[in-house]
Amino acid sequence: MSIERWDPFRGPRPLRDLMDRFFREGLGGPMSEWMADAEGSIPLDVSESDNAFIVRASIPGVKPEDIQAQAHGDRLTIRARKQAEQQQEGENYLVRERSASAFYRTITLPAPVNAENAEATYENGVLTLKLPKAAPGRPQQIKIQGAGSNPPLPSGETSTEQSTQM
Repeated sequence: MSIERWDPFRGPRPLRDLMDRFFREGLGGPMSEWMADAEGSIPLDVSESDNAFIVRASIPGVKPEDIQAQAHGDRLTIRARKQAEQQQEGENYLVRERSASAFYRTITLPAPVNAENAEATYENGVLTLKLPKAAPGRPQQIKIQGAGSNPPLPSGETSTEQSTQM
């Protein structure tokens, strides 16, 4: 039996390779696929045109009435709930993995959207949202009244504007 000196840098090579690969690929590689399969997450794609964002979310097995999408400013939230199927009498289940579950996802878009004019469709387990970009605010002139705009009134008198406001 020989004694070998321990070298921490020579250690378990496969683990070090996995860690290097993880940091090299980050969450954009294999980890993102794993995260998409985790319960409660909704995998989605977001694309942009000149005047809208298109969001496609995979939510299979959910009825359209059990999906909620809400946009506020530049934030989009999608919620869905899948109901469990009733257990059938007389059936002997060997495996029963399809149960009730809830899904939730919030993302921040690059610009605010106009939620009032949004369009949503749900087909073959894919929710498609067309979110028009909010129109940028136009500059509006602000009327400025200076000290010379309204001539001072003699003491004891009030203008009709002041008396109607009181």
